[in-house]
Amino acid sequence: MIISKLKDIKNEGVNVCFIQGNRQVSNKNVKSKTTSIKEYGILVPLMYVKGTKAVEDGCSLMTSKGDAIPSEEADKYIVIVDGQHRYTAAIENGVSDEEIYLFESYAKASTKELLAEANVEVERWKGEDYIAGATLAKPEDELLQFANSLSLRGFPISTISLILCWDKHKFTSKN
Repeated sequence: MIISKLKDIKNEGVNVCFIQGNRQVSNKNVKSKTTSIKEYGILVPLMYVKGTKAVEDGCSLMTSKGDAIPSEEADKYIVIVDGQHRYTAAIENGVSDEEIYLFESYAKASTKELLAEANVEVERWKGEDYIAGATLAKPEDELLQFANSLSLRGFPISTISLILCWDKHKFTSKN
């Protein structure tokens, strides 16, 4: 495994992006990471895949601000698969590119599999994370797209279940 500095990656003309449909960056989580980063720096390097791999694996790319990136520009990006909260906290707090460390995933899994595994390992998923994950797995499913749009607007999963299934207990993380 090779650890790189963000500065070196950017010097090659490559930028950082996220996967559209991944769990949203949580302000609460960013604040928690900020406290740790201010005291200790970034303790764990960020894991990434090349933008072209993510697109080949069926992912859509977006900037850290949420703007869509055309697939034909994927070669200009690396995609944070594990560490988007750490990355956001570092950028928001002026951590230099010299102090942000990353490594390219060495796993032989698809980007979607890596993302799902990394998200579960780091922090237990909430209802809205399951909706986002399902949407990522089945982007053509209009019901999931609608459920995700409600989740992104802040609706709790019980309300989304009530809207979609007429029962606040039918649509859960278990199904």
